[in-house]
Amino acid sequence: IQSSSAFIGILIVLAMQGLLSFQASVSLIIGANIGTSITAILASISTSREAKQVAFAHTLIKVIGAGLILAFYPLFISLINLIPTDGAVANSTATPRMIAHVHTLFNIILFLLFIPFTTKVAWLINKLYPLKEEDTMFFKPTYIHESLLNTPEAALISARKEVLLMMHEVKFMFETILLPFKEKNADAITIIIKSEEKVNNWRDAISDFLVQLSRGERSKEQIQEIFILLNANKEFEQIADTISGPLVQKAGTWCCEKYTFSPEGWKELEAYHRAKLKIIRKAIKTYVDFDLKRARKLKIKYDAYREDYFELERNHYKRLEQNIESTISSSKTHLELITLFRVISSHATNTARTIIQSKQKK
Repeated sequence: IQSSSAFIGILIVLAMQGLLSFQASVSLIIGANIGTSITAILASISTSREAKQVAFAHTLIKVIGAGLILAFYPLFISLINLIPTDGAVANSTATPRMIAHVHTLFNIILFLLFIPFTTKVAWLINKLYPLKEEDTMFFKPTYIHESLLNTPEAALISARKEVLLMMHEVKFMFETILLPFKEKNADAITIIIKSEEKVNNWRDAISDFLVQLSRGERSKEQIQEIFILLNANKEFEQIADTISGPLVQKAGTWCCEKYTFSPEGWKELEAYHRAKLKIIRKAIKTYVDFDLKRARKLKIKYDAYREDYFELERNHYKRLEQNIESTISSSKTHLELITLFRVISSHATNTARTIIQSKQKK
């Protein structure tokens, strides 16, 4: 067991039986606090360099703390003696409590010493154990890793979190796509393209991980969950493709043109975009808990919004009949945007449909 708390428990039992003195226990406690960092080191062996940095930082802080305690050992013992032991006099009663005080005070001192200097500690760790160039160039998933494949329950939890991260990135892309049409600023396009690269990497990493996870003996519930995750991964990646493909292309062209939307047309576009963004948010909430009730509500909401699409088309054609100049010049873009927004909301709603189908089969 690489656990300082478990080791401290053993020391307390030994002290209660009179087999361990307080002086001997202090050295053992300090050693145990250094030894517990082995857990982090072992856990980081097959992980990214950033994870190894965290394990290294944990070990370094523990070693420095132990060195400081040993350097000011008499002062540390004096502080322990100042802590009351609730009137315990007998050695068999006082020593166990003092052992617990040593462990607690050691970690409190470490916290107070290092918390004001976290930025400097991070700088030191980067200097002592820097990231390699390839670590900053290539995408790495946050939660999923091959080491989890042997524990399906933990792997599914991690995969769910990873897909959720990707979904939020796609939501950010959709939130951003309206800016070039509003401000004729191409900066947002660059941001979206970078997000699309991340989403593509996520898609591949998540798909590969889930396909590997599906191999072997899995319960019916686990297979269903893998299917839901694969579907959510696919649908939201297709949303990202729609944004970074035709929508970005339209945005780039729009930024170079002198056309503008009519006030009524722009107001409708913004309202329709907000409605579709709401569907994406509801799809994400539905996904988080695989909520069947929420999934059914989302499907009904999508059907209602689908009627709004035809209403927008009718309103647009009415403005064309009125020969509003801005409506005529922006007509094609206006219709293409609402069509693409509808396609995006359809992909988002598909995640709810998959949850409904899986739950009904269950």
